[in-house]
Amino acid sequence: LGYLGLCAFLMGLPLIPYYSLHPPPSSLTLPVLASVLYVAFLDNLVSDYLWAKSVVYTSATVATLGLGLTVPIAVGIDAMEE
Repeated sequence: LGYLGLCAFLMGLPLIPYYSLHPPPSSLTLPVLASVLYVAFLDNLVSDYLWAKSVVYTSATVATLGLGLTVPIAVGIDAMEE
């Protein structure tokens, strides 16, 4: 757990009592939840993992170029999905 993860955890900690007292919205059905988790896994987790592995295997210049192209490529992929 790095510093960014620790900060995200600490900032999200106050939300736990709020969401434990309020029921989830009725529009959050199982297919919707499965779709959200599927997109979160494939679109974010896998792409960030592969990007991080490519940073390890390449130079700082290629890593910077990859970081700069991450957002435009993600926008293009999202546009193709719709």
